[in-house]
Amino acid sequence: MNTKEQINTQIKEYIAAQPEPKRGDMQELHRILCPSGACPPSRLEGFLLTVFSVRT
Repeated sequence: MNTKEQINTQIKEYIAAQPEPKRGDMQELHRILCPSGACPPSRLEGFLLTVFSVRT
């Protein structure tokens, strides 16, 4: 598994571990930013910044 795949896996695991409604919101954001399921590097970086800057 390459680094990009590892990061995508970590993102999906992080999202899955969140309580609702945050999980649903994050899944929708991920779907919008990465419609193919694998984010291009620029979108992936933006998504990571968004995910980890949001506080519950």
